[in-house]
Amino acid sequence: MSAFLELRDLVVNALLATPALCGGQVRAGRNTPVQTDVAAAINVALGASRGQMLDFEGLSMQWETEVMVSIYARAAAGVDADQACDPFLGLVWERLLALELPTGAMGATLDPAIQRDTDEADQTLGAAHLRLRITHLTTGAALAAA
Repeated sequence: MSAFLELRDLVVNALLATPALCGGQVRAGRNTPVQTDVAAAINVALGASRGQMLDFEGLSMQWETEVMVSIYARAAAGVDADQACDPFLGLVWERLLALELPTGAMGATLDPAIQRDTDEADQTLGAAHLRLRITHLTTGAALAAA
C-alpha cells in the first residue's frame, strides 16, 4: 500500500473511531450520492499530491498530500442545509485536529476554509468540504512511507 492510501485510511479510521461519526456512514475513495435513507454521511478522498525530490535518483521524496473530507447531511423539515451539516462539522474538525500521524509524516494542516453547497432535490442535502494537507516522506519506487 502506498503512503497516500495509508494517509487516507488514517483519516477514515479516525472518523470511524468510537463513537463513529454519521452512524458509521464514512466512505473512502467514492464520490457517490448519499442514499435517500441515510441522514448523514462522510466521503474521504485523496486530492492532489505535490512532491519534491530529496535525492538525485528521485527515490526519496517529500510530499504534501491533500485529503479531502466531505460531510453530507439531510435537512429535516424547518432546517436548512447549513444547520443540517453544522453538528457534524465540529465533530469532524475536532477529529482531524487530533490525528496521530504515522511514521514518515512530518505534519498536518487543516485548511482554514470550508466550502459549502446545497442540493435541493426531494429533500435538502447540505454539504461541507474540508481539506487536510499532510506533509510526508516516501522512499523507493513503490512510494512507501519512509
